[in-house]
Amino acid sequence: MGYDAGPRLLAELHQSETDIVALEPVLAKQTKDRARQKLAWDRLLARLVVSQGQVRDAQRRLNEVHDQVKALAAQAYTQGSTLRVTAAVSAVVGADSVVSASRDLLLIDRYGHHQSDVAVQYEREKAALDDRVRAMNAERVQLKGRYDAAIAVLAETERQYSDAQSRYADATIGIARFKELATTSASPVLGPSFVTADDLAAFLLARGYHPHISVPLRELAQYYIDEGNDIGVRGDVAWAQSILETDGLQFPGSGALVGVTDNNYAGIGACDSCKHAFSFQTARLGVRAQVQLLRTYVDAKFGPDNSVHPILLRGTLRLGFRGNVHSWWDLGHHWATGANYGDRVYAIYMQIVAFARARH
Repeated sequence: MGYDAGPRLLAELHQSETDIVALEPVLAKQTKDRARQKLAWDRLLARLVVSQGQVRDAQRRLNEVHDQVKALAAQAYTQGSTLRVTAAVSAVVGADSVVSASRDLLLIDRYGHHQSDVAVQYEREKAALDDRVRAMNAERVQLKGRYDAAIAVLAETERQYSDAQSRYADATIGIARFKELATTSASPVLGPSFVTADDLAAFLLARGYHPHISVPLRELAQYYIDEGNDIGVRGDVAWAQSILETDGLQFPGSGALVGVTDNNYAGIGACDSCKHAFSFQTARLGVRAQVQLLRTYVDAKFGPDNSVHPILLRGTLRLGFRGNVHSWWDLGHHWATGANYGDRVYAIYMQIVAFARARH
């Protein structure tokens, strides 16, 4: 697993979580919108079926009236005068529509008055029904477009949501695998923390240490988790480094190179020829300087442009070996002169891990 696998997995986990949280309300809203569009579509289709049946019924009644008008024409032929017969036959045979025929048949005083009125009424009814069906067909086109769009939008959001869930699952599996492999000092400096702040603090006390620090122990432990997560450094291992550097945060020989009030938990700037190590205004800033320096050693591209906080030790950005330190083992001859420095740090860390497992 590469030295940058941890930060990549953490970034993927965070991004997938963010995507899932962002997509869930969108998914719910779009699901409701699709349901509304489908309901409107189904209701329109139901209305359209009813109206089409009404049109067929109106046409049937018109056909019946048409047959009655033709019967009247035949009756006029047998009973009416020549003029009336001619008018009746001409009205039925030459008319463009039943309405025209019925109106012409008004000339026949003894025939067709009732049928004429019925024909006009039915023709108007059918015309109104035809207009309604045309309007609903136009509405159907619009509704179908909106319904199809709602389906397509929801499908795309569902795809994105499924992808985010898959990425989250993959990142979770990857982080678990990272944890399984991180059992020696050859494991990466960068990555997630696995031990909680409560476990970090409890381990120190269980080992009989009596910390001399400027903030409560549990608070300092949380700084390591939070500050480490901010820039992708394994804060729980950095805590083990601080135990090695300060003899369990007891700062023996206080007043020499590093004192309690310096908030310097990793011996930063301490050397045989130095008068005093670096001092930081607060405990959080001391932790931040430590994890920033670890990231600086590992990542040659780390700097002000991609750090979530201002760089506290800007001079370290010019170190020539930057990018050559990938594992905790690599800290030997870089952070400290001893070749087995990283092994000693990681041995403490594995004790913390074993302690945390037994504690839970």
